Amino acid sequence: MVDGDLKVLVRGVEFRGTGSEDTLIQKFLFATFHDGNNARWAPKTPSGEFTTVHALFDDIEIKSFNGVGQPMSIPMCADS
Repeated sequence: MVDGDLKVLVRGVEFRGTGSEDTLIQKFLFATFHDGNNARWAPKTPSGEFTTVHALFDDIEIKSFNGVGQPMSIPMCADS
């Protein structure tokens, strides 16, 4: 969801085969990429000057959904 609007819903993906403690997902990797492989793709201001851009991602949730009812939130905790 972005600003409350669902943007992507993927069905039919199985990340683990059984629902036991031994098969719980242990890590989650989230990465972004600005694209391109040279300065032509670098972010620029409207006047054409190179600039630094930032993206803020917050309230990321991993949800379990079996197709019935509402998705269930799965608590996330940061590594310490």
